[in-house]
Amino acid sequence: MRIKWFSLVRITGLLLVLLYHFFQKAFPGGFIGVDIFFTLSTSLLIDEFARDKDIDVKGFLRRRFYRIVPPLVFMILIVMPFTLLIRRDFVAGIGTQIAAALGFVTNFYEILSGGNYESQFIQHLFVHTWSLALEMHYYILWGLATWYLAKNSK
Repeated sequence: MRIKWFSLVRITGLLLVLLYHFFQKAFPGGFIGVDIFFTLSTSLLIDEFARDKDIDVKGFLRRRFYRIVPPLVFMILIVMPFTLLIRRDFVAGIGTQIAAALGFVTNFYEILSGGNYESQFIQHLFVHTWSLALEMHYYILWGLATWYLAKNSK
């Protein structure tokens, strides 16, 4: 079932996240936009099961992959030339930072390296990709859990 105004909900989620990042004091709860995106993805799988009585988990993960990976690679390619203009300590371990971002494990990389997203003194250029890592973990786990529940509900 397609809802015509669904894009408005997505845009609202995006705006909340952006407002949170640019005006954190004015919008301290703006990170809820991320939860909106998770909920939308959840509803897509439930909708698919209600319609088809089956879930194409590979198709779901493929759609998530193509929605997330190309912009991520593009962002990394855009950021890399600018590393020539910043302090060297930000570029230290850049290969590991990129690998963590592309492998969707930045959250674990930050934990293991002692980083913290809230720290104002973090030396990692791609620390913000921790949320993409968390998102991919969620999509994989939610997709598999929903697929399993759908298979066992027949």
